[in-house]
Amino acid sequence: MSTTSPPTYKTFVLALFFLVATWTAYIAFSADQLRSGAWGCEMSWMMPSYHAVEWPDAPSTKYRLYLYREQGVDDQDPSGHPVIFVPGNAGSYKQVRSIASSAARQHRDGVGARPLDFFTLDLGEDFSALHAATLERQAVFLAAAVRRVRAMYPADQPVTLLGHSMGGIVARLAIKALEPGTVDAVVTMSTPHAVPPVTLEWGMERVYASIGAPPSARDPLLVSICGGVSDTQVVSDHCALPAALADEHALAVFTTGVPGAWTGVEHQAMVWCHQIRWRVARALLDMAGAARAEQLAAARAWLEPGMMPFARLYTEDVPITHQSMAVTFALDGLTEETLAHPPIDIELCDETCTTIDARVVAFPRPRAENPFPLPGEGARLDEVGFVVNADVEAVWGVLRLSSSLPMLGVTAGERQVHRVTGDSWGEHLAAGRASSPTTGPASSALQVDLTLPRKVSSLDVWRLTTQQDFCSGPLPIIHHCSVPAPGIAASESRFFPAPHAHLHSHVGGSPFLPSAPARVLDVRIYQSPDCPVTHAALAYDWPAALAKAVLRFRMGAVAWPLGWAAWVVANQMDRFKSGHAPSFASTLEHSLGPAMAKPAIALAGASLLHLLPISGRRTLVLGTTSLSHVHWTLALGAWSLGAVCFLSTLAQAMGKLRRPAKETPLPLAWRVGLPAGLLVVIYLFLPHQMGVAILFLVQALFVMSDTKPSLGPTTLVVLFFLLPFHLPGIAVWGRDVGRGAAVRDRAVWSVVPALAAVVAGSQGEATPKRAPLVRAAALALAAAAFGLGVRWTFALQPLLHVLLVVLAALHV
Repeated sequence: MSTTSPPTYKTFVLALFFLVATWTAYIAFSADQLRSGAWGCEMSWMMPSYHAVEWPDAPSTKYRLYLYREQGVDDQDPSGHPVIFVPGNAGSYKQVRSIASSAARQHRDGVGARPLDFFTLDLGEDFSALHAATLERQAVFLAAAVRRVRAMYPADQPVTLLGHSMGGIVARLAIKALEPGTVDAVVTMSTPHAVPPVTLEWGMERVYASIGAPPSARDPLLVSICGGVSDTQVVSDHCALPAALADEHALAVFTTGVPGAWTGVEHQAMVWCHQIRWRVARALLDMAGAARAEQLAAARAWLEPGMMPFARLYTEDVPITHQSMAVTFALDGLTEETLAHPPIDIELCDETCTTIDARVVAFPRPRAENPFPLPGEGARLDEVGFVVNADVEAVWGVLRLSSSLPMLGVTAGERQVHRVTGDSWGEHLAAGRASSPTTGPASSALQVDLTLPRKVSSLDVWRLTTQQDFCSGPLPIIHHCSVPAPGIAASESRFFPAPHAHLHSHVGGSPFLPSAPARVLDVRIYQSPDCPVTHAALAYDWPAALAKAVLRFRMGAVAWPLGWAAWVVANQMDRFKSGHAPSFASTLEHSLGPAMAKPAIALAGASLLHLLPISGRRTLVLGTTSLSHVHWTLALGAWSLGAVCFLSTLAQAMGKLRRPAKETPLPLAWRVGLPAGLLVVIYLFLPHQMGVAILFLVQALFVMSDTKPSLGPTTLVVLFFLLPFHLPGIAVWGRDVGRGAAVRDRAVWSVVPALAAVVAGSQGEATPKRAPLVRAAALALAAAAFGLGVRWTFALQPLLHVLLVVLAALHV
C-alpha cells in the first residue's frame, strides 16, 4: 500500500474486477435469499413477566438469572419441570417468552403431566460468537445457575437446557462441569455444532474440541433444530449433528421438513416463529421428567412426521387401479396436533380388510395467488394436503382410508417412478432417454417420483422447471428429499410450488465436514389430474451456487487476501538489492506478470489435496471433496488477488492527501518511552487488541508523512491484515464498557511484535542482509493462508507476528 507511485493498469484492472465480482456476489446472494431463502412464519403473542431470582452468592455481577411467568396463566411460584433458556450471540434473555408462553398455554389446555418453569439467563447480550473467553464465562455462570435452580426443587430434579444459536454451545460446554444426571436434555435452535461461525481465535477451537468428545449413555439427549438456507448467520451445514451422536444420543431436524412449518427460518426468528415454537414447547412438555428413550420419542413425535392411534370415525373406499397407488386428500378440521400426527389408517380390502404398510406424507397446498411460504403467516392449516402411497401385488379390491376427521377431495391415481438419464423428462423427451417404459405422466398419475443422476451438496444448486400443458386445478407441488451423507445425522426435505424448485442440500458434501455429496437427486411431484406435469427440465443454477459459496467460504475474505499480500512481500524482499526497498505497490504490479504462474499452479494443485490419502485433507484449502468444486478455488483466488489490488489502489489514492514532513529518527527517549508507555497503558486501561489498532493508526500517520522510499507501507499492510484477529476482542470490550462491566484481555506480549515493527521502522532505512529471512517468513505465511486460512484462520496470527518481528529486524 505504497503512497509513492500511482497504480498501473494491471493493478487497476484487477481492482475493478474485485469491485465487479463483489457486486455480482452480493446480487447473487440477495436474489438467492428471495428465491430459495424466502421464509414465512406466524408471529407469536404472549403476556410476559420476568422475576429476578434471589442469588446472594451469584458467581457474576454482570450476568443475572430470571424466572419467566406468563401473566394470567402461570402460578407465581415454580412447581413444574425447570427449563433454562440460554440466549446466543448478542441475544436477550427476553427471547424465552415465545416458547415459554406457548408451553404455559398448552399446559393450561391439558397438555403435559407437569407445567414447565422457564428460567432465562441475562448474559448482557455479549458477543459470544466472537470471543471464546466470553463463551467460557457464560458456561461457568450457566453451570452455577443450574445448581441454583435445582436448589429450588427436590434433590433428584434434573434440568432441561434450551439454547439459541451460540447458547447451544454454552449449554453443551456447561454440562461438562456438571454431575451426570443434572441435565436431562439439551435442545438447541440454530446452533453451529460442527464448526465455529468465526474462526479467528484458537480458544474457540478449544471450546469446540471439548464438546466434541464421543457421547455416552450418561450424557443428556441432544436435539438440534436447524433453520436451513434462510439462516444467513449460521451455516446450517454446521447445525446438523455428526453421525456419532445419532440414534439414542441425539436428533437433528430442519424446519423445512417439520410438518406445518415447511419453511426455512431466519436466525433470530427461530425463537418466535409460531409454527416452530409451538412444536418445541409441546416436545418439551412431553419430554419433562421422562427417560431418554421417551424423550427422544417425544422429540421425534413433534419435530418429525409421525402417526398416532385415533378413533376411526370416517372411511373412504378407493378402487385399486394400479399396483403402485397414490391417493390425495385434505382433512376437515385439521389442528396442529393432528397435522403432526395425521389420524389416518390404510387397509387393503376385498372380502376382508388387512392393514398395510403405506406411507402418509403431509404437504403444503398453497393457493395459486399466494407466495409460498406466505410472508408473515407461513403455512396455513387450511392449505394442507396428504398423499398416501401404497404398493399392492394385484389390481383388485379397494384401499380403505380411515380417519377421525372428515376427508375432503379424495382422489386416487397412479404413482409413477422414473429414473432419468438426461437433463429433462416428460412427454417432450426423445424416446430412450428415460429408463421406464413411459416417457411422461398419464393424466391419472397423482404422484411422479424422479431420480436424477446429479450430485447434490451444500455447494450445488439445481433449478428444476416443470411445465403443464393445461392447468385448471391446484399447482403441482415439488418435494425434494435430501439423503444425509455418511457421517451426518440429519435429513432434510423442502417443498416448492410448481413451476420452479431450487434443489440444494445441507447434509452432503459440506466443506470441512466428513461427508460426500449425494450422487442422485430424488424428487417427488404431487399433482392433480386437472394440472399434470408434462415436462421437467434440470439446469445448474450458477448464481445460487455462488450465493452458497459466499456463505461457506466467508473466512476466505480474511485469509486469502492476506496470502496474496504475503506473497507480494516475499517478492519485494527478493527485489531488495539496496537500502531502498521497492514499494509494495510497484512489487504488486511487477508480480502480476509471469511471476503469477507459480502461485496459480500451486493454488490449483492445492485444491486437489483432498484426493490424497493424508490426514486432515478435508480441512485444507476450501475443504471441498469433489473435483466439480475446484472452480471455487480459482474464483476465490482471483477475487482475493483483486482485493489486494483494490486496497493498494485505495491506499495510493489516500496517500495523495499526505502532508510532507521532515524525516528524522525518533530520539532515544522516544524509542524507549513510547513502547514502555504504550505497554503500561494497555495493561492498565485497554485490551491488547486496542493496542494493535492504535499501532496501525500510528503507522498510517508515519507512512503518510514519509518523503523517502521505505518499508513503512509494507509494515502497514501486515498490520492491516492483523486487525481482523483483534477486532472481535475490541467489539467485546466496547460492549462491556458501554454496560459498565468491561473485562480486558491483558495478553500484552501479543502487542510486542507490532510495536517492534512500528518503532524500528521509524528509525531509518532498512538493510537488505536479513531480507531472505523476511522472504521465508512471508512465504510460510502465504502457504498457510491458502492452505489453512479458510478453516483454521486463527493459525495465521502467530505467523503474522513472526513476519512483523523479522520486518523489525531489517532496521537493526
